[in-house]
Amino acid sequence: MVPQLPIQHVNSFGEAFDHALVAASVTATGTVLGLLVNRADASRVLARVDANGASFAETRVNPPYEATVVEHDGQRVVREVELVSSLAYPDVQTFHDGDILIAGALSSVR
Repeated sequence: MVPQLPIQHVNSFGEAFDHALVAASVTATGTVLGLLVNRADASRVLARVDANGASFAETRVNPPYEATVVEHDGQRVVREVELVSSLAYPDVQTFHDGDILIAGALSSVR
């Protein structure tokens, strides 16, 4: 049987600001990465297109949006990185050396 781990609510990314959390992950060291965008941009960042009965993620957002990657260790923010991106449905994660990778959706409709 898999042991149950305790869950503790530590922080809600973006609630104190006018931001929305659009991507999150846990790093190898146990910190949490959150990708925050302005609430007004969230629907554009997570936009979908419907075609022939299927739904696809948009691949690009135009015009680009401002975003902030926040790394939180459960007690405090340990790193913030501001960027401008045009990626839709972004995913955020770290490499073993701590560099941050932000990747977007890739889909096409013909």
